[in-house]
Amino acid sequence: VRYILLIFSVFLFSLTVISCKSSDDDDVTSSASSSSEIVSVSDSGGYIQIESTNHSLDEGDVIRFTTTDTLPTGLALATDYYVVGTPATNTFFVSATESGTPIVYTDGGTGTHSWQIAIALGSTGTYQLATHDYANGVVTDSSGNVYVTGGTKGGLDGNTSQGNTDLFLLKYNSSGAKQWTKQFGSSGRDSANAIAIDSSGNLYVAGITFGGLDLHTNSGANDFFVVKYNSSGTKQWTQQLGTPSTEGANGVATDSSGNVYVVGVTYGELGSKKWGNSDLFVVKYNSSGTWQWTK
Repeated sequence: VRYILLIFSVFLFSLTVISCKSSDDDDVTSSASSSSEIVSVSDSGGYIQIESTNHSLDEGDVIRFTTTDTLPTGLALATDYYVVGTPATNTFFVSATESGTPIVYTDGGTGTHSWQIAIALGSTGTYQLATHDYANGVVTDSSGNVYVTGGTKGGLDGNTSQGNTDLFLLKYNSSGAKQWTKQFGSSGRDSANAIAIDSSGNLYVAGITFGGLDLHTNSGANDFFVVKYNSSGTKQWTQQLGTPSTEGANGVATDSSGNVYVVGVTYGELGSKKWGNSDLFVVKYNSSGTWQWTK
């Protein structure tokens, strides 16, 4: 069991995470048990604890605490609370809000992002398993706008779900006001795992799909994809690539000429040779989305 002592300032609340533990796992990932426990400290100095949640905590799941939830004797909450998991660091951030507004935590001192997102939580504080959302990537532009990408099982801000998990792209201005929401997917499961921005403000979202995006045909299992949006959120092009085995993109980057580089893992022969059970890959596209090479 791992205990973590961290202090964060999230929005206008100074909140302390006193410890995080899972009775069967050290970190909360897709393999965490249904008896996971989370212990955190509220701004009033009390702690909130979940025991035996009876729910397998997937990456990005958000648990909401309300003023009517059962708390340890003598404790009370002044407002609704959200505990947000960050599997990359095996820690939790606690933030306070009275609405289901998405939460993005940024360390302004270093410019790094330690974040997760809470979207469309029920007013009763119940788990929103049918429409839960998660975020996997965030970038900023030169004007301080923030772009967040990930996956959703519902329809965000009036968008229509394509039937399973879709990718989304959200823009906030430097004050945290939402500017627009884009949602995109196939009839299969789709998820954005990474995002990059170029000097012109174009956005590149990469991830994994179990379907066929924008008339592409799935190669047999799950493929990787990369989608380009302009700074207004208009989709420019979509590329999808795979083998009969499994592929997924975990990162994306651009260069000064506008070329796009996608990195990930393949269990097939995506390049000229298969080296082992699973290999890493790098694929280059030009600014128009034309494939250049695969390594």
